[in-house]
Amino acid sequence: MTDRVLLDSNVLIAAIDSSRQGHLLARSLIESDPRALSVTGQNLREFLSALTRPTSANGYGAPGDRAVADWAEITSTMEFMDETPGSRQLLTSFVSDGKATGKQVHDANLVAVAVEHGATTLITANRCHFERFAEFIEVEELF
Repeated sequence: MTDRVLLDSNVLIAAIDSSRQGHLLARSLIESDPRALSVTGQNLREFLSALTRPTSANGYGAPGDRAVADWAEITSTMEFMDETPGSRQLLTSFVSDGKATGKQVHDANLVAVAVEHGATTLITANRCHFERFAEFIEVEELF
């Protein structure tokens, strides 16, 4: 059985942005990692938000059709993991247990969906955002 791995949105963005730290590592990961790489609806929303946001607001200013095409290209071989009643229940338990507040809820949602779908690992460029979930999922840093 192949390990199922969830990629954080920052890994997906690094894979398409050649000026970003970790670009070559992200490309290599996506093109040759033998594990089952996965994404979620949260990744889709974050990716499209970052790509279409104006450059003056820390985005890429890409037109919508280009952002959607980039998403399709970068995730074409990946599994899509949907949110489920189980992942929503786990997310709410993370919040009620104090593991996530404010913007951390977005990261908690990624973990909840990954755990619900049996992912063993989450790969990110921001390990510190996910360390609080180490008892639920292994966290690998991209670089």
